[in-house]
Amino acid sequence: MRGPNDPTSIAFFFMKDATYEQKDTFQRTILHKPHPEGKGYDLQDGIAGLFSLRNSGYEGFGINFSTDATPEERERLKKNVQNSPIVYKVYENVVPSQIGNLQSNHEWVDMGGPTKNTSLLFFFKKDATREQIQAFHDNVLSKPSPYGPNAGRDLPDGVAADFRVLNCSYEGVGINFSSDSTPQQRVKLRNQIRESQIVFRVYENLVPSEIKDLCAQTISPNPVEKKPVEMSTPKE
Repeated sequence: MRGPNDPTSIAFFFMKDATYEQKDTFQRTILHKPHPEGKGYDLQDGIAGLFSLRNSGYEGFGINFSTDATPEERERLKKNVQNSPIVYKVYENVVPSQIGNLQSNHEWVDMGGPTKNTSLLFFFKKDATREQIQAFHDNVLSKPSPYGPNAGRDLPDGVAADFRVLNCSYEGVGINFSSDSTPQQRVKLRNQIRESQIVFRVYENLVPSEIKDLCAQTISPNPVEKKPVEMSTPKE
């Protein structure tokens, strides 16, 4: 069995504010599947083994694919981990013990995060399905890599970075535009998000952590908020 000092297919860490219940659900639904005879849980198809990780107070897992894992099984698991709102950071094909101190890793600060001013922030409706959210990520928040289908997907033109946000069980995404993004690129992405039928609410130019509890708000879905926060006319 491999461990933190060995090459690992996928290593990831949960956000520090992820609850025990959220992490337990993640393990049961993403990393495992019900045993066909009702005897607990088996590892998901394509996983040979996994092990726990800790780094600077962040908890996570290392995952190793089985030698006969199909490309579809690998890609599905990778997307499920990356798209989880409680996952902080994901690495591929690394030795976990060599990742370094996450607490002193400034990439999160430099590229944005919940405590930094953010260009665009939006939340999905609670009844949006995983398939709908995945399709949104594929069609709006990413584009095919120029290096071919096996190289994954790139961020849309004009986007420097994105990150996941969770507010009162609403899943969301924060987006920061690159310094050389054009007005056309910014407007195009904003409109695509604003017009989506699975988007609950959209904000612009604010700090995500300053948003109040969405469950306590009763305003009609999907207005746009700007800083200073003033509600605009809700989308028809």
